[in-house]
Amino acid sequence: MAIYLGICGYCFKNPATDPDIVRYINYLRLYQGRNLRDSFNLVYENLFLVDIWFHFIAQTGNFQLLPASAVFIYYFIIFYVLSDYKERFNVETGDFALMLFWVLSASQFAFILNSFRSYVAFAIFFLGVYREEIQGKRNIWNLFLYICPIFLHVSSMLLIVIYAISKIRKKSWTIIATCILFVRGIITILADMAEKINSSNPILKQIKYTLIRADMYFSWEEGGWADQVRNSGYYNVVKIFCLGIVIFSIFVLLKEWIRWKNIGYEMKDDYIVILKSERFCSFGSIFLLITLQTFAMTAPECFRFVFPAIPFLGMLYMESLPEKRFNGDDMVIIRIFMSLSGICGIIINIYNINTMIPITEYFKDIALSGILKF
Repeated sequence: MAIYLGICGYCFKNPATDPDIVRYINYLRLYQGRNLRDSFNLVYENLFLVDIWFHFIAQTGNFQLLPASAVFIYYFIIFYVLSDYKERFNVETGDFALMLFWVLSASQFAFILNSFRSYVAFAIFFLGVYREEIQGKRNIWNLFLYICPIFLHVSSMLLIVIYAISKIRKKSWTIIATCILFVRGIITILADMAEKINSSNPILKQIKYTLIRADMYFSWEEGGWADQVRNSGYYNVVKIFCLGIVIFSIFVLLKEWIRWKNIGYEMKDDYIVILKSERFCSFGSIFLLITLQTFAMTAPECFRFVFPAIPFLGMLYMESLPEKRFNGDDMVIIRIFMSLSGICGIIINIYNINTMIPITEYFKDIALSGILKF
C-alpha cells in the first residue's frame, strides 16, 4: 500500500497552484552535479537530512522520485505502526477497517505530499515514541528516531520538549496547562532571549531558529500568505475540520482519564494498548493541547500538527470502542464521528488535489501508466 501511494506521489506533476513541492523540486537543480559535502547548507541551514535526501535524488536526474520517496516513507511508517498495533490489540476486523478508512481519508494526501518535510519528521518522531512506550524497545535506534526529525524540520524541536515533559514522573498538570495557555507570551520571551545567542552549534542554532520562527507565526496576522489563508474559504473549512478532530480527541482522552481515575485498567486487558502507557497518553494530551494553540495562528500551521497524529488518534478511538468499557451511546458517537469525518476528509482531499491538477487525469495516470513510469 505504501508503494502504491508512493506511485501516486510520483504521478503528482505540474500542479497549477505552485505548492511547496514545486519549490522543493526546483531546489533539486541546485544539488545536481555537486558532491555531498558541497550540498550541506545549500538551501536550508543545518537541515542536514534534507541536504542528503535532496542530493541523492538530484543525482538520479528523476526529480519525481522526491514526492514518491516522501509519500512512501510517510505511509510506510504509518502502515508499520498500524499493523503492529493490530497484532497487539484485539480489535474486530470491522473496527480495524473503520480505523484504516479514517486514517487514510482524514489524512490529507496533498498536504502530506506538498509539505512533506514536517509530516515525515513528525511521523519519524512518533514512531520513536511508539517503539519506546508501546513496543518497549529502548535502544540506539530510538535516539536516531528522535534526533533525525530535527534535521528535517525545525518544528520537531517542540516534540522533543513535549516528550521530555511527558517523561517527568511527578508533573503538575496545572502548571503544564497554565504554560500551554500562555504559550504565545512564553515563546515571545524566549525568542527575544534567543536573538541574543550567538553560537555555531547546530543544535543551539536550530533551537534559536525554532523559537524565532514560532514567534513569527504567532505574530503574522497580515500580509502575503496570511492574507491568502484568512480570505480562503477552503483553508477555513480545513481548519474547522482539524479543530473538530482535536476537540473530539481531547473529549475521548478526558473521558478515558475519568474512567482510569474511577476504575483503572487491568494490565491483562488485551483490548488496551495505548491507554496502558501513562507516558504515551501524557505525550498525546500535551501535544493536543499545544495543537489547540496553533489555531490562533493565521497561517495554517495546525495542519502539520493534526494530520501526522491521525493514525495514533485512530488507535485511541479504537480502544474506546469495546462494550465492556463504553456504553452503547458512546460507541455510536465514535463510529459516527469517524465515518462522517472520514467522508469529509475524502471530499476535502478530492477538492484540494483537483485545484492543483485535474483529478480525473491524475487518477488515469496512476492507473494506466504510473507503475511503468515509476
